[in-house]
Amino acid sequence: DTESILSFAITNNVLELDGILGDIAARHEATKGVLLLRARDSEGRNAVHYAAIGHANDTLEYLLDPELFPGQPHLHLALFYLKNNNGENTALYAIRQRCPPAFLDRILTLTGRDLLRETNNDGLGPLHCAAAYDAGELLRHLVAHHHLDPNGRLGTSPRASPLQSSVFLPEEGDTPLHLAARYNAASAFEALYGDLRADSLVRNRAGDTPFHVAAKVDAKAVL
Repeated sequence: DTESILSFAITNNVLELDGILGDIAARHEATKGVLLLRARDSEGRNAVHYAAIGHANDTLEYLLDPELFPGQPHLHLALFYLKNNNGENTALYAIRQRCPPAFLDRILTLTGRDLLRETNNDGLGPLHCAAAYDAGELLRHLVAHHHLDPNGRLGTSPRASPLQSSVFLPEEGDTPLHLAARYNAASAFEALYGDLRADSLVRNRAGDTPFHVAAKVDAKAVL
């Protein structure tokens, strides 16, 4: 059942999603919302995370419907606050998936901006996630419309690289521009350095500026 629910969520198949939730709810005398809270994969991702993977706008609108949680608004919020095993709430995960800004903002219409104040298990918040995953459009949006600081620094050294394809670890004190350089993220680097005027002279704990980092990792896309 969980696999089907998440599969319909990612493919934007709202009719099938609603149908299977209705069938299961009738069999188990549960609400559709409670079933959605229980439907999580081995990585802890729920239907909202899956909607983000597929940029599935219709699914997201369906999941935002308060009728899924009659008389239980706190449980409705919980669906969007749930974190996966990497500590990513649904907003952070939408950023990681490079969803359009409008998709992210629809999530925030329900939760408010609290989700943007959280970090994942490695201390990466919205801008650091957007930089690491090369989400230039989201970086511009988060700074311009949600007033996040493009020069914010990592408070700790993450235990692992945010990108499975990279062996390079972020450093304590890295700004989003450091991460864009570290992961050769051209769109993110252009957004931060070219459009948002992020400070390129900031040094992390290792004493490196973003351009030092780019040279060390041979980030050809940003040099």
